[in-house]
Amino acid sequence: MVVNGDTKFEPDEAFFANLSGATNGAVIGDGTGVGTILNNEPTPITIESFGVTRLVEVGNQFFLRDSGDAGPSVKFQGTPFTEGRFGAWTAIGAEQVAGGYQVALKFGAADQYTAWNLDGNGNFVSSALGAVPARTWTCRSWRRRSTRT
Repeated sequence: MVVNGDTKFEPDEAFFANLSGATNGAVIGDGTGVGTILNNEPTPITIESFGVTRLVEVGNQFFLRDSGDAGPSVKFQGTPFTEGRFGAWTAIGAEQVAGGYQVALKFGAADQYTAWNLDGNGNFVSSALGAVPARTWTCRSWRRRSTRT
């Protein structure tokens, strides 16, 4: 049995099936079955959890999770933003803001950062700032704004 859309990391789950109402002369000997849905999702890795939103990587996808472990994946043009999709750019932090989220990205080992504005479903809307080094006023100012509650 394939379970579609199950991307949440969770323990294996057992379920029971009871068969009844056989047709065309079929006979059900033991109509009770037990099955197990195995958790085959990769282990989630928390990238950042400073504010109310946790940035979590599962496999090569990034998710925005609240305290109840709910929230969207990060998307660009409707498809998942995955590790390696834009070369060395990777998500390093996120926070929920009015109307959606802001996500901070870093370019590999270089001192280059940017930030994206996302809607409430995790879709890229616009860049919050261009690629800048961490020491710039723009980057420091954005970091202060994004961590305020």
